[in-house]
Amino acid sequence: MNKLNYIKLGWVKPIIIEKTKGITADALSKKRQRGQIIEETHWRKAADGVIYYNFEQLDEYLDHGH
Repeated sequence: MNKLNYIKLGWVKPIIIEKTKGITADALSKKRQRGQIIEETHWRKAADGVIYYNFEQLDEYLDHGH
């Protein structure tokens, strides 16, 4: 039996989401502003003000809308 290994990416910058999922940084920002994605679940702001997105939680959002 083949066992697949996955690497959890966790919190990543918008460019990673854009390159892998096709959602632009602008679209992510709009989803944040509209409250469509949840702070500390889908996104967070680091101490230096940079916004990060949770790679795996965004999959859940895209698949199920929550």
